[in-house]
Amino acid sequence: MNSNLLSISAIFISLSMFSSLVKGDVIKSSVISQTYEIAEQDLLALVKQRAGRINLPDLVLKVARYEVPSVELPKAQEPTETMHQMRYKSEFDVTDQNGKVIYPKGFTYNPLRSVNIGRRIVVLAESQIPWMRSHLKPTDVVLISGGSIKRSTQTLNRVTYPLTQAWIDRFNLKEIPTIIEQHDHQVSLVTLIQDELQNDLNEPEA
Repeated sequence: MNSNLLSISAIFISLSMFSSLVKGDVIKSSVISQTYEIAEQDLLALVKQRAGRINLPDLVLKVARYEVPSVELPKAQEPTETMHQMRYKSEFDVTDQNGKVIYPKGFTYNPLRSVNIGRRIVVLAESQIPWMRSHLKPTDVVLISGGSIKRSTQTLNRVTYPLTQAWIDRFNLKEIPTIIEQHDHQVSLVTLIQDELQNDLNEPEA
C-alpha cells in the first residue's frame, strides 16, 4: 500500500467523516435558525480523535474490493464556474468524551474553516475518461458518476471512488465533469465541456 494511495484515501474518508460528525443538510439562504460561535480548534480536535480510530489500510482495501453503485449526473452542456460555501446545521448535540455539550443542536458550521482539503476533487462519468484523463493531476481525488468503479480504476490506473448522494448534497453538484477546488473557506465548481477542453489543450503556448 503506497503512501500516495493512503493519502488520497484519507482525503476521501476525512470528507465523509464530516457527514457523520455533523449530520445535517446544507443550509440554504431561506433557512433561518439560531447560530453559535464555534471554537473551531475544539471541533477539529474531535475530528482528529475520531479519525485516529480508523484502520486506514484495511478500509482502503475494503473500498477497492467491492463495487459500490454511483449516482449518475447529467453531462454539462456549457462551461460554468460557481463558488459554493459549505454550511451544516447540526441535528443533535455534539459532546466531548465526558458528555459535556460542546456545540448544541442547531448550530451552523463551515468545515472548511478548520480543514484544508488540499487536493482537487474531479467528478466525471466513466465515458468521459478518454478526454478528461489528460486533464487530471496525480493528486486529484476522482469520483465516478455512473459506470463501473472497478473498470474506471483499471483504465486510469489509479483509485477512483463512487459518486454518492452525500457528495452531491455537500458540494451542490449539478453536472459533470466538474472540478472542485478549495479557495479559503469556499470551493469553486468548474464544469467543463469537451470542445472547450480540447481548445485549451490545443492552444499554442505564447
